[in-house]
Amino acid sequence: MKKNLYNFTILSFLILCLFFILSNPKEIIEAGIFSLEIWKKNIFPSLFPFFILADLLINYGFVGILGNLLKKPIQSLFHLRSVCAFVIIMSLLSGFPSSAKYITKLYHEKIITLKEANHLITFTHFSNPLFILGTIFSLLNNQKICLCILFAHYGANFILGILLREKKQETTQSKFEQTKKPFVACFSNSIENTIHTLAYILGTITVFLVLTTVLFKYIDLPILLKNILRGFLEITQGIKYISAMDLSIHLKGLIITIFLSFGGLCIHMQVLGIIKDIKIKYSRYFFSRILHAILASSLYLFFLIFLTRG
Repeated sequence: MKKNLYNFTILSFLILCLFFILSNPKEIIEAGIFSLEIWKKNIFPSLFPFFILADLLINYGFVGILGNLLKKPIQSLFHLRSVCAFVIIMSLLSGFPSSAKYITKLYHEKIITLKEANHLITFTHFSNPLFILGTIFSLLNNQKICLCILFAHYGANFILGILLREKKQETTQSKFEQTKKPFVACFSNSIENTIHTLAYILGTITVFLVLTTVLFKYIDLPILLKNILRGFLEITQGIKYISAMDLSIHLKGLIITIFLSFGGLCIHMQVLGIIKDIKIKYSRYFFSRILHAILASSLYLFFLIFLTRG
């Protein structure tokens, strides 16, 4: 009975969406073009090279090398084995939802355990630093605010990693074997897997932007609330609209910090799609994003006072 009700609800929603799309072709096309622009200018150039490089580095044993270099801080701070350093560093450099891809890859390669995967997914939700210092800076045109956002977003992640760590550290050892496949074959597989992942990301962005377009065409809300909801659905459009509002620069920075740390439901859907083949608990990811937003907003206010005084 419950399953039938669930299926009926989904079917009704899809039919309603189809009606809205056919009734508003111009707005839907514009939303699709905007999603493609986001993907083309921000997502593809920032994630494509990192996804290819990460796949190759994993195949050729770099996980073990990096782990040995960062063994002590990873073990003492997060109670994780050194192999997890790869996910943390690469996620920090490439931005979300890359951590989900790296975690899935290492888990399938039996380099990390499920317990480690569940812990890593909670605190490796990093925005690409170039997005904060480049795209957001171009919108806010304030270096101090962008630095506050960056330090708060990253700092809150590391605090989460410490707060949510296991009491006891994993002690099993991982074996690293360099791939026996030719480099060309590894490179080709990496490109195919990366394009598949990036196409999925483009699809989720388009769906959420279309959903937002339809939602706000028929629901009248105050402009601030509308733009905040935009950010909680898809962060790029939320940041764009919030940055254009007549608000204090400090408040804009706070709202953007919350957007980045929660991630938006579009990012959540991307993560879910990537981890669907392993038993990572999405609930851990979801609630850690709420905690991340609370911690990051608190740190933002602290750094704001520190960096802007005088």
